[in-house]
Amino acid sequence: MSLIAQFLTALFSNLLIWFSSRVTKQVGMTIFAITVITTLSLALYLSIKGLVAGLVMYITNEWILMGMGILWPSNAEACITAIFTAELAVYIYRHKKAVYWGSVPK
Repeated sequence: MSLIAQFLTALFSNLLIWFSSRVTKQVGMTIFAITVITTLSLALYLSIKGLVAGLVMYITNEWILMGMGILWPSNAEACITAIFTAELAVYIYRHKKAVYWGSVPK
């Protein structure tokens, strides 16, 4: 009886180890991909904002500043943030969908 218990314990522990290592790899890669995309999006956003702020700081002509206000309205940050958030949500959805369909037995 103890041999059966040892066998079942070893079987379930190996199954649990295999399952947890597989899930950990998938979760780790997903978190890594989300971190990379978020970091690159933030870098792009900050560089564009810095370039616009640098241009506005050195321009003294009122007409050019009004034109810059048309090109970069006061709600531009909110719009860019919404776009980046939507892109990130779509990426996560597509990635999860691919992981799900890749794990479904055929």
